[in-house]
Amino acid sequence: MAQKFNNPPIKKQLIKAFWQLAVIVLFSNAIGIGFNYIRYDSPALVGDWSDQNRFFDKNGKDISITLNEARRHFEKKTALFFDARDMDSFKIGHIKGARSVPFQDIDNYLKDLIENVAHETFIITYCDGKACNLSHELALLLSDMGFPNVKVLVNGWTVWQESNLPIETSG
Repeated sequence: MAQKFNNPPIKKQLIKAFWQLAVIVLFSNAIGIGFNYIRYDSPALVGDWSDQNRFFDKNGKDISITLNEARRHFEKKTALFFDARDMDSFKIGHIKGARSVPFQDIDNYLKDLIENVAHETFIITYCDGKACNLSHELALLLSDMGFPNVKVLVNGWTVWQESNLPIETSG
C-alpha cells in the first residue's frame, strides 16, 4: 500500500487534488463573503457574539435587560414577565407572577395579549439556557404587534433561580 503513494503519477494526482480542493474552498469563501457584503441585513464578520449582545430588534437596538434591571422592575411591579418556555416547564417553576406565553403555541395567546395587555406596558420575556432563542422571538413578535417596551432577560430562568429571587410553581 505504501508503494502506491510513492508512485509518481499517484503522488502527482494527490497533489493536484489537494490544490483543487484548496481553490474550491477559497473560491466558496470569497463568494460567501461577497454575498454577505452586499446583503442589507448582513451579520458582522467580526463582533461581540456574547450571549448578552446577540439580542437586537430589527433596527439594531439592543433589547436585552440585565438581571439587576429586571429585579428592580420586579420589585417595583413596573413590568410583566412573560415566560416563553413550554407549559410543562412553566408548571415546574417560573418567575413569581410571570405569565406563560409559550412561543411554540403563540397563536393561542395572541388574542389575550392584544385585549388584556396595554401596549405601553413594560414587558420582560425570558426562557432558559444561553442558547434559548424563544424569549428573543417572543420579544420581536410583541414589538411587531405594537408593544414598544419589550426586553429579553437572557438565560432568564437560570439566572433568576441562581440569584435566589422569588419563584413559584403551578404543579
